[in-house]
Amino acid sequence: MSAGEPEYALEPATFRSMLEAQELTDTLEENLQDRRMGAASVRPEVVELFSELVNNAAEHGLSPEGANAHVRYMPHRRGTAFDVVVADSGPGIRATLAGNPSLSQPETDAEAIGLAAQELVSGSGIPTRGIGLWMTVTEMRKPGRKLWIQSGSGLLTMYGASEPEVREIEHRQGTMVRLTIPA
Repeated sequence: MSAGEPEYALEPATFRSMLEAQELTDTLEENLQDRRMGAASVRPEVVELFSELVNNAAEHGLSPEGANAHVRYMPHRRGTAFDVVVADSGPGIRATLAGNPSLSQPETDAEAIGLAAQELVSGSGIPTRGIGLWMTVTEMRKPGRKLWIQSGSGLLTMYGASEPEVREIEHRQGTMVRLTIPA
């Protein structure tokens, strides 16, 4: 990688099923290992977080267009970082949470993102579900990491150990998650 230029650990890809999401995760894991991108201790975390995001998109956010994902290995302020992006054009987090009648339904997309980022909150109502997004937020609390989640008109941002900030912004169909992880 030449100075200032990102390298794809996973080229931009569209996926339309859980099987295709798993294939992308497998490809990412192989690429990180084969190309020795980032620290050996960080690679499994990148793969685990990516897997959670593509599986969430495949389970909750697929539309006929599918979902998109990519992972770049890029220069960063203090060395290199992974930039992970997963986006879908599905119904969004608030609509997914509406599938759980036991939840107090959020009134805004921002409230929905904040609620979904809590442990054991899901749209399914199954008590053992709802740890994926919470785990992602928890893992992103490490120093130097950045997290953005936009769903509908809600946006959650978090920088390292800071508390997540949730606010309303211009509406976007579906959900997009972006992680920056120092390599």
